[in-house]
Formats: sequence, C-alpha cells, structure tokens
Amino acid sequence: MTKDELLKIYNSIEWKRDIIGKKIRGSEENVKIKIILPLLEFLGFNIYHDLDFELGRADIVLLDERECPLFVIETKSWNEQITKIKYLEQCWNNGKWFKCPYFMITSGRETAIYSILCNTSDMAHSHPLVTFTFSQLQKNDNNLLENLNQLVGKFFLKESVVLERATIVKLPYGKSIEEARGEFREACHKYRHEPETRKLSYQYSERIAIENRVPYVEFLSNQFQLLKNKYRDKIILELSGKSTRLKPKIPKLPVQECRGGLTEFNVESGMIYVMKTDNLAVYISSEYKLIKDLRTYNGSFKDKIKEYLQQYINTIEQVLEKMK
Repeated sequence: MTKDELLKIYNSIEWKRDIIGKKIRGSEENVKIKIILPLLEFLGFNIYHDLDFELGRADIVLLDERECPLFVIETKSWNEQITKIKYLEQCWNNGKWFKCPYFMITSGRETAIYSILCNTSDMAHSHPLVTFTFSQLQKNDNNLLENLNQLVGKFFLKESVVLERATIVKLPYGKSIEEARGEFREACHKYRHEPETRKLSYQYSERIAIENRVPYVEFLSNQFQLLKNKYRDKIILELSGKSTRLKPKIPKLPVQECRGGLTEFNVESGMIYVMKTDNLAVYISSEYKLIKDLRTYNGSFKDKIKEYLQQYINTIEQVLEKMK
C-alpha cells in the first residue's frame, strides 16, 4: 500500500461514525481493522503471511520468515486510556512471553511504541519511544509515516537498528544496551517458569483500584488474605488478570456459578462473583445498586457498606467451615 492510498483511507474515516459507531467507547475491532491493518500494509507487512492474530494473549504479532515474533501490538477501543498501568503490564507480559522487547499499544486515537529494554522491571514507569495520534496520521504530521517506516517497517524491523538507537536514548544513565538485553533475557526466563496466576499482590490491586476508583479493594484483599491464612488447607488465594479470587483445593466441590472458583471480586468493574453448590445450597448474592454505589463513593466506608461486606465474608467463612 502506498502512502497516498493510506492517507486516502485515513482521511475518509469519520471516527464517530466509523470507529465509535453505536458503542460508547468504540470498537476495538474497528480500530484493528480500519486503522492498524492499513498502517501495517503500508509498512510492508503481508496481513496473510506476516501477521498472526490472537496469538497467546496478544492481539497482533508481527513475525519473521521463521515465524519468530518481531513486534507485538495490543489494540484497545477508541476512548480507552492506553497509559493505564494494567494495559502496560499486559503488553509487558506479552513481550516477555514472546521474548520480544518491542510493542505497540493503540486505541486508534492514540498510539505509543515501547521498548521493554528501557525498563525491564516495571513498565508503569517506562516512557514510550514514540507517541502519535490519529489526527497526526491523517496529516502525516512531520513525515510521521516515513519515520514510522524507518522505525517499525518490515525491512527495518528485521535488523531493529533504528529501534535500538531509540532505545539507547531512553536507557537509564550508565546502562548499556547489552546489559538491558541480558536483563530482558533473564526476565523472560523467569516469566516462562512462573505460574500464569500470581499470588495476591496488594500493591497491584491497589494500583488498579485507584485507576478505577474502587474504594473497598483494601478491605476485601485483607479479608481474603485472612481467610487464606485460616483455611490454608482448603483454599488458594490468587490474582489473575484483574480479579482476586479464592479457589477451593478440593476439586470435587461442585462450583457452578463462579467463574474463578469459590468467590472472586473484579477490582476494575467492582462486581463480586460467587459460587453456588448443590450440596450446600449456598448462594452469596450482591445487589447491583450497592456495588455501583461502592464504585462511586470517595470517602471512607459507610457503616452500611462495612456491614454488607463483612456479612459477605462471614458467609464465605461458613461455607469453608462446612467444606470437608
């Protein structure tokens, strides 16, 4: 695809009609198909042979002739904030999984290209190599398309010379690119040998909660931890993605209505999922309005909220007491 053909496509797009459509935040698939795929074709990639979609947990992976990952792309819906910690850590983990240090995260409206080599320990404090907007793409602002081609075009990406130069500029003072590569290899090795679900990290949950204004995450995190310590022979406490959950160690427990096991709470949406069993006939329910109130409440816990959550924890404990 030529530059003129790409600009013609981009300038024909009306984002409210073509990307947002009838959805509040817009469609991630619209961003992928209407903005990112044409850009990749312009950059020299064959969408049938050079790309793999939904590979592992990544939306798009650019591959070389040996089908080794060159670059990872994560797409979000138009109105999403691509700098959210959870999104950066998702990309960071994808990079370690594919042993590929370079990735793009995009909402279509905003796009950023990162190198994990700049900070192999915490993507939340890493700075992008390049950022640009859809408006800048439409105008080819400051020869943006030509610069992107030299940075991540198919011909240039194989050698990664320009990407490497951009990475070196962002490295911490005194660190060489060889040291950064060594740290990245070690991080990849550790990640490959860690379980996919991690133990509860209060710091991680707290950061997501702050982003999404969920004020009760500390209470539930602490209560789940206490239950785990008290019933360590019966349950496992896990953090997977954006949910914190209690899973029963007893595999025969007939869990039907909780996706993660005994119970879990989603620290992003504020929803609580619970179990239902035939033999115990226990169903812990939550009122949607109350959960919604919890999300929008900025102050300390009201007595009603504390009482409700404590009752929720007490009911779980009753279930654990009855488990054989």
